[in-house]
Amino acid sequence: MQIFSDSKNLRVIIFALSFIVLSFWVIGNSVDVYSSAILGVLFEVLSLPMLALLFVIPIISINQIRKYKAGLNSLPFYSILIIILTVILLAVIPYSKSISV
Repeated sequence: MQIFSDSKNLRVIIFALSFIVLSFWVIGNSVDVYSSAILGVLFEVLSLPMLALLFVIPIISINQIRKYKAGLNSLPFYSILIIILTVILLAVIPYSKSISV
């Protein structure tokens, strides 16, 4: 695919996906997604791909860092940090149903 042929585009896409994964899990753990049937179904359908991205994004980012010898001031490194933050937030913040939609 033409989009993934340029490494800059891939780095930006992976960085954006990291933020999407972070926001999905934070919103999913802080909002009662099952208060609405549509939101519950949407959350259940998207949860498996988002879980897979938690494992795939660091692998792609590490590959980008090694391939292009990127330093600490690069998008792949920040993508890994965002995924680590996501995992920490999922482990530390308890699952709450306090906010209803």
